[in-house]
Amino acid sequence: MKSPWVFRLEQEIKNFDKAISHRLTSMLSSIKKYSLENILKNAVLHKQYDIYHSTTIEGYTITPQEVEAVLLGAGPAGDLSSEKLRNKMAIIGHARAFEYIITKIKEDYDKPEISHDLVAEVYFRLFKPSVDAGIIDRFDLIGFRNVKVYIRNSRYVPPPFEKVDDLMESFLYWINRIKEPIIKSILAHYFFVTIHPYPDGNGRCGRLLMNYLLGASGCSWCTITKDERDRYFQTLQEGQINSDIIPFANFILSLFTK
Repeated sequence: MKSPWVFRLEQEIKNFDKAISHRLTSMLSSIKKYSLENILKNAVLHKQYDIYHSTTIEGYTITPQEVEAVLLGAGPAGDLSSEKLRNKMAIIGHARAFEYIITKIKEDYDKPEISHDLVAEVYFRLFKPSVDAGIIDRFDLIGFRNVKVYIRNSRYVPPPFEKVDDLMESFLYWINRIKEPIIKSILAHYFFVTIHPYPDGNGRCGRLLMNYLLGASGCSWCTITKDERDRYFQTLQEGQINSDIIPFANFILSLFTK
């Protein structure tokens, strides 16, 4: 028998899919599709930009210049403060996860699928540099969270950790059955961060998974900037607290028209 948590998740995935399809048809149809070559070229051009914004959204205090320096191998070295070391490892980890997503877009073009292995690999690459630097324990890279978590400045509280395995199994099953690729990418992002399967990095993972689905479906890379942070979190909460996915979907779709 399904738990109430799993039953609600499955119903919301189906209901949200229908709601976006019915209410945002014109926005969905206006999004352009591109060749794999153009998608990869665009993604590579966005790498530094995406790493800066996606990392900053999560509270890291970094500059575009620091991101550029680390990516060029000329970032801070020697005896770094704990904050500078944490920032540097976050940039390196995001770069490695980004590169992995680019590889998967190439491999899975026109046939993307979110799998447990894909999710685990993105998370591993995000945090392996932090493990190597001694910031977090290597056991933190194994499996989903086993602690209760809270989201900073949010009224939404993620599910208890005891529910995460079942929720992720259901999430992976149902998200891959959504036919419209842009809706699938939006809902993969939304439900991943709503389940919050890891102690940290859920936002970065969720945004990378969204872009994997977008890129492998012929759409350009989508970066949420730090200036859009408040609206991003506000629209996420509209879904999480009020079960209204339209503000979040509308927000993501609006990024393609800029």
